[in-house]
Amino acid sequence: RERWNISQRDEYKFNARALSQIHGSVSQKQFELIQGCVRAKEAWDILQVHFEGTTQVQSSRKDLLATKFENLTMDEHESVADFSSRLSSLVQESRTLGKIYKDAKLVKKLLRCLPSKFTPYKAGLSANPISESITYDEMVGKLLIHEQELGGTRKTKGIALLSVEKQSEAESKEDNISLLVRRFDRVMKKFETGKSRSQSENFRMKL
Repeated sequence: RERWNISQRDEYKFNARALSQIHGSVSQKQFELIQGCVRAKEAWDILQVHFEGTTQVQSSRKDLLATKFENLTMDEHESVADFSSRLSSLVQESRTLGKIYKDAKLVKKLLRCLPSKFTPYKAGLSANPISESITYDEMVGKLLIHEQELGGTRKTKGIALLSVEKQSEAESKEDNISLLVRRFDRVMKKFETGKSRSQSENFRMKL
């Protein structure tokens, strides 16, 4: 080392620091994979293959994730939050392999997967196209707000329907009560009529 020039000494110093950082960032089992490495680049390559696989494996994973991305759909009763979480997870996994999806593609994918309950909203977007500069997160936010509005409308309709049902039930009860009252009146009239006749006959018999 005494004969090394400045460049060689700097390279040795940087390599030692990098190798030390790698050693301090891995578990015991992972360290066993690279403990014989002298150069940081060698250790890094071994760990990269260990975690991500070979180039061929990475290529296969990219193709698989791309297929999953294209086939991903949103269930009819799935919330925007749940679906966007699944989509984001897939996008992040693809990013680790070097595949990066732009916001414009993600926004189109998100809108294309919306179920039938969002049809009026999508029709509105067709009439008033959204800006191409809108980010994926912004689009998710807009859909979450619309979903909440849909939930509020359904809740209001549900309350109104329940009110109508209760009113109908009350009217039905009133009709039943009215019917009972009318029947009771008729029975009482017959009873009074019969009683009057009986009293009249008794009076005649006494005479």
